[in-house]
Amino acid sequence: RSWLYVQAMGTEPQDAITQKGFAVAGQHLVNGKPLLDVVVPTAAWAERIAARWADFAAEIGFSGIHWDTLGDKYGVAALGGDIPGFLRASRRVLMTRGLAQTCNFVDGFGWEPSLFGTSGCSSNTVAFPYWEAWSLPAQEDHFFKEVAPLGGGVFVCYPGKSVSHSGEAWNSQAAGIWPLDLLIRRWQKARCHGSAYLAIGDGLRHIQTEYFPDSLSITSADVSKIKEQVFKGCSFHSARGECKPQFNYGLQRMKQPTQQISLFHHRWIDVALVVAFLSGMAALIVYISFIACCSKIVPRRPSQPCTGETQELRQVMQSPW
Repeated sequence: RSWLYVQAMGTEPQDAITQKGFAVAGQHLVNGKPLLDVVVPTAAWAERIAARWADFAAEIGFSGIHWDTLGDKYGVAALGGDIPGFLRASRRVLMTRGLAQTCNFVDGFGWEPSLFGTSGCSSNTVAFPYWEAWSLPAQEDHFFKEVAPLGGGVFVCYPGKSVSHSGEAWNSQAAGIWPLDLLIRRWQKARCHGSAYLAIGDGLRHIQTEYFPDSLSITSADVSKIKEQVFKGCSFHSARGECKPQFNYGLQRMKQPTQQISLFHHRWIDVALVVAFLSGMAALIVYISFIACCSKIVPRRPSQPCTGETQELRQVMQSPW
């Protein structure tokens, strides 16, 4: 599936027309320059912006919209921010166009269990929870203990740029762990709990921080390491969310018929090779017999006077060989 990424809490700086009638909490800066104005998200705000983005997403062929948020960084909760209300209102708009939606619950802000994990997927407000954790370990534990058991989701926690993790408050407890190794640990943990982890993009590049373009290339050795430690490790999700890779009963039950099928195929390959070998030998014998038969030479009679050569030539020409 593919998702159109839209900032649910933003407009162009100083966009007075779009912002009219809504509370603006501040201005989001990147490298000291205004990127967007922060609008307090509400159900009414969803009704203002959802349709325009939904039409564009449907026309391009996206599966739905991923609503990004800024959490409560700008104090939107105190100004009446209502992420669940926004999502329920936007869902009604998107459904008319055959679209789904997801949302970035930054540090859990705006999350309600009623948004996901109901009896039927079609009645979920979000297709899956997308959880960007900054306050560790509190928000990491919250996701894996309370959110993932509802049916999985996407865990997002950036691995950083250096082994010291200097300037990375969310990775302060991971000092001394290389970013790729930290990425692998978090990715494996997510898989252990039936969830996904935001890690790889643009082919062979891994994410470092929330600024996605600033990703880092991975080598073939890195790929092998990820395959070995993430995909050959734990993928067991117990009822209590416990990770026990050594007791991977689900995979063991799946592997047994796969091994039988594989053995079945190998046996038939062996039979085919034997048949091909015998057929080849039979063809070779026939070929040799044919050559021997066609190469048979009629014995020449003892030399006779020249006067008898004409009669011998006639006899050879009349011979069936």
